[in-house]
Amino acid sequence: KQSTDCSKAEILSIYIRSLQILQSSISKLYNLKNLSIPPTIRTAVLDLGNALQPKYSSIFQKTDSFATSLKNSELTSSTMISGARPIEQILYETATLVGREGALDELFGTSGLSFQRYEVSIVLLEYILSLCKEEADQKVLIRFLQVFLQRKNEIAKKLMAEGS
Repeated sequence: KQSTDCSKAEILSIYIRSLQILQSSISKLYNLKNLSIPPTIRTAVLDLGNALQPKYSSIFQKTDSFATSLKNSELTSSTMISGARPIEQILYETATLVGREGALDELFGTSGLSFQRYEVSIVLLEYILSLCKEEADQKVLIRFLQVFLQRKNEIAKKLMAEGS
């Protein structure tokens, strides 16, 4: 049973890492557009960034589905990967890291990436909250969720206004 749980934890970790890599790549591509580069190269860079967006969305959907399927499994805080930290701790650290990256993206004006990063953080925190039994931990998770949801909603409004 534990080997199955470890596999599930590893799969979720791989999905999350894939999202982080894609976000980083997309962010770097969009940051290149601000450099003084020839228009043809700028267009190619933006096209590549736009081509990565559907891949990001696909992996995000898979991660969300997989995390949802784990909600009813027996993966708990006591489930360890080779004696390492509990998966919830790893997911929490990932969620807060991605959320901080979202805040930085927001500061630097890359609203689309910021929105995506907040989405990832929210999914991870909701999953952890679904497993959490300690009231103090639940309060901390809810506070982070509220902040990330508020920022995501503000960015969504901004993106909709820009699109109008």
